[in-house]
Amino acid sequence: MKHYIRTFLFALMAVMILGSCKSKEEKALDQLQNMTEKIQKNGDNFTQEDWKKLYEEYSALHNKILNEKYNFTDEQMRELGKAEGTLGKAFAKQSMSEFGKAAEEFIRKGTEFIKGLGESVDPEEGKK
Repeated sequence: MKHYIRTFLFALMAVMILGSCKSKEEKALDQLQNMTEKIQKNGDNFTQEDWKKLYEEYSALHNKILNEKYNFTDEQMRELGKAEGTLGKAFAKQSMSEFGKAAEEFIRKGTEFIKGLGESVDPEEGKK
């Protein structure tokens, strides 16, 4: 039994060491790809808070990529563009959805307001 535990711990350490050997470019791409996977798997169930949190995480990473020196390969640049395009599309879609909901509510309230104006009683009419 001790042999299995020792083997497991050795394998775990090896994975951790190999995982820490990734370049900062690979780590940044992994983070972006993880974000896109989150949206693809659970985006339909996200709350406003979830979207806000993910956008803040994305913005921080995007600013880091822009402001620090990264040496992306051509392939990594394509992956970066694809991931950022997917995220941008998802954030835009979410924003439009929220805008649509707000516009619909505004129109509904406006319609009710206009109906209310039409139904209001003129004080002069009541005296006749």
